[in-house]
Amino acid sequence: MCVLGRQSVYSKKKMVNEAFDACRYLGDHGLDANLISFNTMLHVSQSSDQNNLAWKIFEYMFVRRIYPNQTTTEVMIDVMLKEGVLPKLVSVLDRIHGSRCAPGIIVNTTLAFRIIEEDRAEETITLLKRMLQRNMMFDDIAYSLIVTSYCKLCKLDSTLQSKDEMINRGCSLNSYVYTCLIGFYSQEERIEEGVQMMEEMSSIGLKPYDETYNHLIIGPSRNGWTN
Repeated sequence: MCVLGRQSVYSKKKMVNEAFDACRYLGDHGLDANLISFNTMLHVSQSSDQNNLAWKIFEYMFVRRIYPNQTTTEVMIDVMLKEGVLPKLVSVLDRIHGSRCAPGIIVNTTLAFRIIEEDRAEETITLLKRMLQRNMMFDDIAYSLIVTSYCKLCKLDSTLQSKDEMINRGCSLNSYVYTCLIGFYSQEERIEEGVQMMEEMSSIGLKPYDETYNHLIIGPSRNGWTN
C-alpha cells in the first residue's frame, strides 16, 4: 500500500473512532445521532477493517433505541463475511430454528452471541427482550439464547423458567437448548441430570452434535466416570 493509501486508512480509522466518541458523549447528554449517522460510522468501520468497532457501534444503537434498517443490516453482513463467522452462525441457527433466517435475524443473533461470549449475559437478556418487543427476533431463537445466558450465569431456576416460557409460547425445544442444559449440568457436576437431558433429547427425535457429546464426555471424566 502506498503512503497516501496508508494515510487514508489511518484517517478513516481515526475519524470513525472520534465520531463514535462524540456520539456517545452526546447520547449521555440526551442528544442522539440519527440512523444515517450511525450507518455512516458502520460503513467507515467496515471499509477500514475495524470490525470490533462496527459491532460496538451496532450494539450502542440498540442501547440508544436507534433501530437498524436494511442499510445497517447489509453493512453488518459484510462485517460478518470479513470475519468469516457467517457460515458458523447460520449452522447454529439451523439447529435452533430449523430453517434459514433473514439477514436481519442473522445479524441480531450474532450480536447477542458476541455479548454472551464477552461474559455479559445479563446485558444479552435485556437486548433479546428488547428485540422481542420490536419483533426483531424469533421467539425460539430469543429464548434459546436466554436459556444460554442463564446457564452462563449459573442460574438454574431462571434457566428452567425460561425453558418453560419457551414451551408456553409455542416454541419447540431444540438440540441447541438441550446441549446448553447438558453443558450446564456437566459443569456443575450433576452428571445424572445431564444424562437425563440427553435421553429426553433423544426421545423426542433431536440429534445431538459434537458439542453435546463433548459435554457428556468431559463432565463425567472430571468425576472419574471413565466408563
